Amino acid sequence: MHEVEKVYIRDNGIASALEAWIYRQERDKLDKPYLIEANGKVYTLNDLLREIRLQTEVGRKFEKDAYDMLIDILIDKQAANND
Repeated sequence: MHEVEKVYIRDNGIASALEAWIYRQERDKLDKPYLIEANGKVYTLNDLLREIRLQTEVGRKFEKDAYDMLIDILIDKQAANND
């Protein structure tokens, strides 16, 4: 069984949404490089799923970055609607 097939949904929140999003990706994308840090460390979606579940520094940063991006999108959308 592929690792993301074992996905579980924890509490509602950004971690759950990220897990669900990773789970919906095509299988051939799960083990390809997805994120490359400034130091050259490469993460696949499966790696990120593991980091999120273990709540490592990388997993928490990925969650925070996704949350920050979501807030920016919502603020931009609200500003566009107010114009």
